[in-house]
Amino acid sequence: MYKDLLNTCPHHGFETWRLVSYFYEGLTPKDRQMVELMCNGTFEDINPDEAMKYLDLLTKNAQN
Repeated sequence: MYKDLLNTCPHHGFETWRLVSYFYEGLTPKDRQMVELMCNGTFEDINPDEAMKYLDLLTKNAQN
């Protein structure tokens, strides 16, 4: 759903790192923990493009 919102306005002007940060900060503590586990506890240390790939993977897994 987050990506759908981004795709509706492709010229939003936000940098990838900021989008990842907004998404991560909006997660519940339990969801943050799941993201951290998926990334071996390094989510905030990876580059923004890699973080977006992890979030895409998380979304696909959640839909299944």
